[in-house]
Amino acid sequence: LQPAEEAVPGGATALVAAGVLDGVQAVFGLHADPANPVGTIGVSAGPITSAADLLDIRLHGPGGHTGRPHQTADLVHIASRVVVDLPMDLGLLCDPRDGLNVTFGSVHAGVAPNVIPTEARLLGSLRASGRGAWEAAPEHLPRLLAAIVEPRGATWELDHQRGAPPVVNDPWAVSHVVRAANAVVGSDSVRPTVQSAGGEDFSWYGDIAPLGYLRLGVHRPGADRVDIHAGSFDLDESAIALGARVLAGSALEALVELGARTN
Repeated sequence: LQPAEEAVPGGATALVAAGVLDGVQAVFGLHADPANPVGTIGVSAGPITSAADLLDIRLHGPGGHTGRPHQTADLVHIASRVVVDLPMDLGLLCDPRDGLNVTFGSVHAGVAPNVIPTEARLLGSLRASGRGAWEAAPEHLPRLLAAIVEPRGATWELDHQRGAPPVVNDPWAVSHVVRAANAVVGSDSVRPTVQSAGGEDFSWYGDIAPLGYLRLGVHRPGADRVDIHAGSFDLDESAIALGARVLAGSALEALVELGARTN
């Protein structure tokens, strides 16, 4: 468990810094998965989530009249260049196998049709399926923003809120999850899972100990499929007991093997 799981950067780093995981030899966790029915477990070795950061970019200029854009810094145009050029340029500087993606969810500048504004703000997310591109992004972003914004006469501020790296499942830990899940739901209901673009700060625990993170099917048969974070999301609560049994079984499997190693 970790506090502030949905916040950035999340609470896992605070627990690691506090020494909560000191001496821990294996870590297991799960996330609800409404894409799969209750009674199923999804788990695979390797990366199963993506790195996820937040970007808050502010552009500043003197403002002016839309009839004389050549006499000022046209922030609406500059903001549009950031939206188009920053993701493309950043992607060209990173290993394409890391699947880096910058997408903006909010762009705001000005309130009048004939006034060039003095400030623009862009809010977006940076995601990467590989850790290398995610770790390199803080070095590249300021240089790229400067190259896009400054030649057009504006200034900029960047608030890059670092999130978490991808969750990377350890094969040894996954083997214990699979055995425990087979005992709880049956081998026919244990299936591989694919890497998602969502972020999860549980990943930091994987830097401390082998990590086994599973997806717990929670879809109620016959009900509409509603994704997590949707206002109408609901789950089949019978999945809760199944998830608890799989987590407990995974821990017991690991403890038995770790105990045998020390004896």
